[in-house]
Amino acid sequence: MAWTVAGYAAAVMFAALAVAALIASMSASRALNACREAARTLEAEGAESLRQMQRLASGAAEAAELCRGAARSAARLAEGGRAFGEAAARSAETAAALLDAWRGRFVRWTQGIADAVDEQAGEVSPSEGEGRTG
Repeated sequence: MAWTVAGYAAAVMFAALAVAALIASMSASRALNACREAARTLEAEGAESLRQMQRLASGAAEAAELCRGAARSAARLAEGGRAFGEAAARSAETAAALLDAWRGRFVRWTQGIADAVDEQAGEVSPSEGEGRTG
């Protein structure tokens, strides 16, 4: 009978071990499924992050191209401003040269007009020029 009890005890023990192994196997399977689901989630999030980074990189490339275009435009504008400044300086030099060239003539011309006015004033009779001072 001791052998019978030992046999039943061994059978119960093996059944308990089988149940424990089954429970451990189910737990491991659930854990493995959870890991697989987490891996799928991470993969999907990683793919979405990659797509966002690609969009950001594309936007950054477009912004860089716009900045390069703006820099080229600013350089052309600066070159135009420099050319305009040079033209203004040449115009001022030309105007100064013309003024120097014509100044003597203008002074003589205005002096001639002043002399003619003085002569005209001298020919006016005193009765006609009563209201004048000078």
